[in-house]
Amino acid sequence: MIDEKGDSSRESKLIEECSKAENRQAQEALYKEYYSYAMSIAIRYINNREEAVEITNDSFMKVFKSLHTFDRSKSFKSWFRRIIINLAIDRYRSKKANEERILLQDMSPVPDNYEEIISSLTVKDILSLLHRLPHNQRMVFNLYEIENYSHSEISDMLGITESSSRSCLTRAKARLRELFSKKFKV
Repeated sequence: MIDEKGDSSRESKLIEECSKAENRQAQEALYKEYYSYAMSIAIRYINNREEAVEITNDSFMKVFKSLHTFDRSKSFKSWFRRIIINLAIDRYRSKKANEERILLQDMSPVPDNYEEIISSLTVKDILSLLHRLPHNQRMVFNLYEIENYSHSEISDMLGITESSSRSCLTRAKARLRELFSKKFKV
């Protein structure tokens, strides 16, 4: 198995082969090796599977075109992850002007049995809740809570102010609490 540090000899060989002039077999092998990984990242940022597949495929195309810029002393997975996130952000920016913003009217309190309910959540449950967030809130939530970017970095990436990033995060958390309460009747 290939680890985060990227020190697998198989991974190194694949990258080397992909770097050579359009080695389709190596590209296909790299694609198969990392498709699930790429989709797992894209699906967190994109609202539907078809768009996530597009982001994933676009990410692979970008990898194949720019593999010569990859620093092989670094983690391939981290480099690839950054490409996927950047493409998802680009998609977000292109849709940003057309998307309606949903404002929350109130914040729901945290239920008493919160810890018990949280421990029983599945990945499918969490993704279903995340996908019900407005796109801007989902992007900020993913970047801040999952990818550990600061509000300053998020504001630069998304072309919004830091206060907008904080506001989106607050609204995303409130909306998730609301959705969670409705779904699990707490």
